[in-house]
Amino acid sequence: MEKVKILIIFIALLFSELLPQGVYSQWVFPQPSGNDYVAVEYIDNTSSYFLLTRNSFYKVTSSLFNLEPKLRLKGYYLSSVLSGDGFAVVSCDSGSIYVTTDAGESWNIFDIPEPLICKVLSRGTDNRIYAGMNDGTIYISDDNGSSFTFLSTLPKKEISSLCVSSKGTFLAGFKGVNRGIYRSTNNGQSWTFVNNAVHITEIKSFALSDTLYSFFVSDTISSPVRLMKSTDDGLTWILSNHWGHYSGKYYFLNSKCLIVTAAGMSRVFN
Repeated sequence: MEKVKILIIFIALLFSELLPQGVYSQWVFPQPSGNDYVAVEYIDNTSSYFLLTRNSFYKVTSSLFNLEPKLRLKGYYLSSVLSGDGFAVVSCDSGSIYVTTDAGESWNIFDIPEPLICKVLSRGTDNRIYAGMNDGTIYISDDNGSSFTFLSTLPKKEISSLCVSSKGTFLAGFKGVNRGIYRSTNNGQSWTFVNNAVHITEIKSFALSDTLYSFFVSDTISSPVRLMKSTDDGLTWILSNHWGHYSGKYYFLNSKCLIVTAAGMSRVFN
């Protein structure tokens, strides 16, 4: 009972605008045994959230810690977009893309023709789904994942993140020898190089917000993951006030950054 009270207090703080920058709260996620989680997002106007592991999709009632299985992936997780309106799109290494618009109650499943595999996903403000493929191309779906058609070509292969900003700008992140950020204002028909100082692990945007966020590491061996922000649609980037983390996983939750450590504990900051 005491744990439930603590959880409710935390959720109230999370939704409150009184949570100032630099003030942290701690939370414990339910974790299926032997199946590490990879993504999480609240569902608007409910006490529930999505919890995605390497091969399963759950809906969780946060006040009860009740894990309700909604989908078993055919293969292992590669990328996802989870939205508070009940929309989710997930890709896995088998080549399948799964889409739900009702918080996991029903699914569209699209099997990409071999040898294509969807490495990264993004959802635009127009609700279109954008998929970055292993061959350096971008495909688009106008029908919630029932079909995908070729849209454009990425500036490099081996993309690590694709983001469509609230203004419709494409941001593509890369790591390794092709590290950096590329930007396109014409649906990927041409790209402008922005930054090659760091290895990008993920770029995120939010509806009704002009701020973009990017996780990065300065090298791919021992650097902590850090966070950058952009308020000019990806033209320039500045470091956030967070000091970085070596072993944690990083998510966004209700437009705040959620840091989950290997032990399942979390911190939240604006």
